[in-house]
Amino acid sequence: MDVAVVRMGQVSVELEDDGRGEPVLLLHGFPTTRALWKGVAPALVQAGYRAIAPDLVGYGGSSCPAGAEPDMASQAAWLIGLLDALGIERATVVAHDVGTAAAQILVARAPERVRRLVLMDGVHAGEWAMEAVAPIQTWQEPARLLRVVVRGIRTGSGSPTRLPEETVREVLAPYQGEEGGGSSSAQGTR
Repeated sequence: MDVAVVRMGQVSVELEDDGRGEPVLLLHGFPTTRALWKGVAPALVQAGYRAIAPDLVGYGGSSCPAGAEPDMASQAAWLIGLLDALGIERATVVAHDVGTAAAQILVARAPERVRRLVLMDGVHAGEWAMEAVAPIQTWQEPARLLRVVVRGIRTGSGSPTRLPEETVREVLAPYQGEEGGGSSSAQGTR
């Protein structure tokens, strides 16, 4: 898939967009990026769909302007803007983890924009799991977050399959370097 960047004011959304046919918007959760869908998007394209996998704002290659809060309500608004920018009237939305919060808010705000909704390992009502993420956001040692994420990815979180090394590196990229887990893309959103 080719990587594209859609700019909406001060926000930029990096995404992969491939295929033709009915659009399927693939939303990742925390602590992943659009790399979560690397094995899914090609299968959708082969089945005749248009697979659109963005990095949520503040994650991966997408940027969040200084002072803006990349919370799930804002994510939903930016996703509606992304659909507009891509010329998409309605899409099937497939979401994982906290990406399901943005998906649910999108459906509540603009139900006419969603053809179908698939939520996996998601949030509901008051159960957003943000209490589990909150302590991570206060860690002063970015390398600590990298170690936690590596352990979770390497063990597959109970999955019998292991991710390819290239995918692991791509998922971990926001957690490495000078800022490491201190960057907004590594801390998750509320």
